[in-house]
Amino acid sequence: MVKIISRKSLGTQPVYDIGVKDDHNFILANGMVASNCFNKSHSTAYGYVTYQTAYLKANYPVEYMAALLTASSNSTDKIQKYIATCSTMGIEILPPDINRSDLDFTPISNSILFGFSAIRNLGHGAINCIIKARENG
Repeated sequence: MVKIISRKSLGTQPVYDIGVKDDHNFILANGMVASNCFNKSHSTAYGYVTYQTAYLKANYPVEYMAALLTASSNSTDKIQKYIATCSTMGIEILPPDINRSDLDFTPISNSILFGFSAIRNLGHGAINCIIKARENG
């Protein structure tokens, strides 16, 4: 975690109002937007999200990877990639269990239980039926 150790005021900074001619167009002839138009607040927000993601992955790796696998459950390629990442992180991926698995990937101590939603050709209706039957005994 980053800890702020000191702050200092930079005082008043000059602000410039930059204008452009009315006929200036940021869209180039091929329809692309000029690269100097990238929004700096977007960069800041993206950096903040990246920091939060890195924090979660470093401090809550099992929960983070379970959420990542759940979010990618309809992409077999991503699932395979993230399962490989889990194995390098020392996180065990448990196979689907009809008695314990849920719709999503579930973190269990230092392992992740495979979620039903990532099983190909198993629809939400069948998953809900399995879960209801399990709840009813």
